[in-house]
Amino acid sequence: MSTSRQWVLAGVLALVGLLAAAVLFDVLGTVFFAITVAYVLVPLHERFVRRGIASWWASAAATAVAFVSVVLFFASFGFLLYR
Repeated sequence: MSTSRQWVLAGVLALVGLLAAAVLFDVLGTVFFAITVAYVLVPLHERFVRRGIASWWASAAATAVAFVSVVLFFASFGFLLYR
């Protein structure tokens, strides 16, 4: 393959990649947020597993702890606005 054809192919690939990133920008934000939340919950999951809880139940417990924490966080702001 000639060098000019490689440059054209690289340009087309870069253009398609940029177009896909622009179209999927909202999805990429959601994926980044999900990965961040999972990364934060890994130590809690590992702590549950070290205590002898099965991995599936440790995942459910870590998710429940995160959910309750977020609900309490926003409920405190709701209470402050109410008062």
